[in-house]
Amino acid sequence: MKASLNGKLQNVKWGEYKLEDLFTSSNGDVDIQKRHINGYGDLVITAGLVNNGVLGKTDIPAKLFDSGTITVDMFGYAFYRAFKYKMVTHARVFSIKPKFTITKRQGIFLSNALHFLHKKYGFENMCSWEKIKTENILLPTKKEHIDFEFMENFIAEIEASYIAKLNAYFVDAGFKNYVLSEEEKSALNDLKIVQWKEYKINRFFVYQPIKHKLSKKELSDNFKYPAYSSATVNGSMVGYANSAEFICDKNVPLYVTFGDHTRVFNIVKMSFSVLDNVKVLKPRIFNENILMFIIAAWTKQIPNCGYARHWKIAKQCCVPLPTRNGQVDFDFMEKYISAIQKLIIKKVALFIEKNY
Repeated sequence: MKASLNGKLQNVKWGEYKLEDLFTSSNGDVDIQKRHINGYGDLVITAGLVNNGVLGKTDIPAKLFDSGTITVDMFGYAFYRAFKYKMVTHARVFSIKPKFTITKRQGIFLSNALHFLHKKYGFENMCSWEKIKTENILLPTKKEHIDFEFMENFIAEIEASYIAKLNAYFVDAGFKNYVLSEEEKSALNDLKIVQWKEYKINRFFVYQPIKHKLSKKELSDNFKYPAYSSATVNGSMVGYANSAEFICDKNVPLYVTFGDHTRVFNIVKMSFSVLDNVKVLKPRIFNENILMFIIAAWTKQIPNCGYARHWKIAKQCCVPLPTRNGQVDFDFMEKYISAIQKLIIKKVALFIEKNY
């Protein structure tokens, strides 16, 4: 499939098109901030790759942008939006609207064709419409016009390939069973009435000193062990190292890493090393579902716990956790995360059944 797709890209005729001839640009009109995100109203777009730039929902009055458009942020990251949305103004993100009607697949193709922008722009040189409107974009061309049919079929073929792989993975992993048990149903229903108590985070984790923090120059795709950074993409993995500082075996099945600045947590179940700006913790509890619950609670509390750069500060953070008879209710946490996983699996499984 990959060879087939690469062959199609190599064989198609390409043409150059100036962005201002294809799109019009506009900006948000309200300085939407995190305190305005309340879970109601419309999705809000900000800069960055986390959640594809979706900050959350707000019902604060602000300009509403059409679906079928593309957002580009100050880093040059572009995403097609198949929904109506609002945009922040303080994070340097703008919307570009095609001067022609496009389908979702064609919009995805166009946004990916803009990925060259993030190699040219960043903090030191922020992307803006004024800077890029005279840039040329390469697009499939037929009879001196954009070949929209090729774009549509190409993305459709990619989708079919990934759906087939996803279906095979679900079958092999045994994820076809997404029926909730009575205990899992009870955990979902009881969340609002469960008793909560605060516990210091160092009750659940032990700080692991790092002897050697790698530099990117030490990484290579030819090496064996994954290396983690504080990046927010690709599960924070940035390459491979020649040796592992932290060994995950049957006695220590997993570790937890988190970035100093991004506060992105990862549960790591294989031997690994880290780059700078990463902390490594050894859990005192090796149940992955329970760890996921604790990490989620910790993530929500970090803004109230001071700067997490230093473990001596982070370890004092108190997180609210379900409690029964004066003790942490680990059983509830395990069942609740299991239920959430099954609900997600159900959505994916139904998506596969509909499209495969």
